[in-house]
Amino acid sequence: MLNITDSILLLLENEDGVFLPTQSDTVKSVLVGAVLIDLSLAGRIDTDLESLIVLSETSTDNALMDEVLKRLARHSKTADTQHWIEALASDQTLSIPELALANLEQNQIIERKERKLLWFLRSRIYPTVDFDSKENVKLRMREVVLSNDVPDPTEAATACLVEACGLFPEIFSESELRQCRSRMQHLRPLDLIGRAVISRIAKIERQQILAARAKTARLQKLVLLLSVVGALAAAVTLLSPRIPIPDQFGPTLLELLWNDSTWQQWSGYILLGISLVGLMIIAALKNRLLNRFWNYSNWQLAHVALGLLCILILFTHTGFRLGDNLNALLMLFYLATLILGALTGIVISGVTQLRKKGVTLTRRMRVIPIRTHIAALLPLPALLVAHILIVYLY
Repeated sequence: MLNITDSILLLLENEDGVFLPTQSDTVKSVLVGAVLIDLSLAGRIDTDLESLIVLSETSTDNALMDEVLKRLARHSKTADTQHWIEALASDQTLSIPELALANLEQNQIIERKERKLLWFLRSRIYPTVDFDSKENVKLRMREVVLSNDVPDPTEAATACLVEACGLFPEIFSESELRQCRSRMQHLRPLDLIGRAVISRIAKIERQQILAARAKTARLQKLVLLLSVVGALAAAVTLLSPRIPIPDQFGPTLLELLWNDSTWQQWSGYILLGISLVGLMIIAALKNRLLNRFWNYSNWQLAHVALGLLCILILFTHTGFRLGDNLNALLMLFYLATLILGALTGIVISGVTQLRKKGVTLTRRMRVIPIRTHIAALLPLPALLVAHILIVYLY
């Protein structure tokens, strides 16, 4: 018969024999809680609100349970259940998922296979052999959670841990999930270790939220700094006097940059390519196409950094020369786009800093620079096509 640790681990396996991230803090905490409950059911430990006590160090014939029991026996009277869940889950020398998988393999519930990716990459998978065992776990969960009967403490604890892993959507339908919420409110208080695991996971989630907020704040400050630098650089590009080409014997670097047609084409097309990448990032973010790869603040920072790079390449392409007629119009609109983009970055990233100083920006105030940035961008395609035609035709 499967113990609680085996049951949880089986539910973590997908159809390809690959297990959900067992090294995540949440899953490791759940697995530790499962092992502690198994030890309690085996009569090896006892828990109360203040301490976890080892009752017997006799072997359980389970490598994972024996390894955890050995560690508990060293300091069992010095800490409570919550402490041990945190300590064991963060112990890098304790391989709970590996030991649990070895136990399932020994009981011929799963089998280990080596899978080759291409010709040099290998990965290990553990496809389920005894499908009835996995289905029985799901059936027991459904019976415990969907019924109104008083459950066995073991099954109530298992249900709490399965919920903590986020596995309920794999077992219950959307309509059943609503029924599960009210039922779990009655099941959670029935087991002390289960409550400690849930408390641990809530702490992990709070830490992750705080860490994410701190990271976002750091990125926003960096976006603000780069936006200010970008605005100043674009303004300098617009207002600086034309740089004369050195008049001396032999070609110089500046002459190559500004007079050589090959370099001019390279710098022009590089500038066009980077501009298109920056535009695509914003378009993709607006449609939420890139959120799965990186968070919004990182992409925003990348967009601002590309704007700075555009200013540098624009200098190598023009040398602060605005040009004449359509070329001058193209430069003015392009610089206006860069300046307004930098101002948009300053406004968006500076909202938090201004709020701390008692200044609140309304939504309309935040939208205005975005719209003007887009408005300055609209004439650029037509002006750019005209610029390219003029260069190649004349």
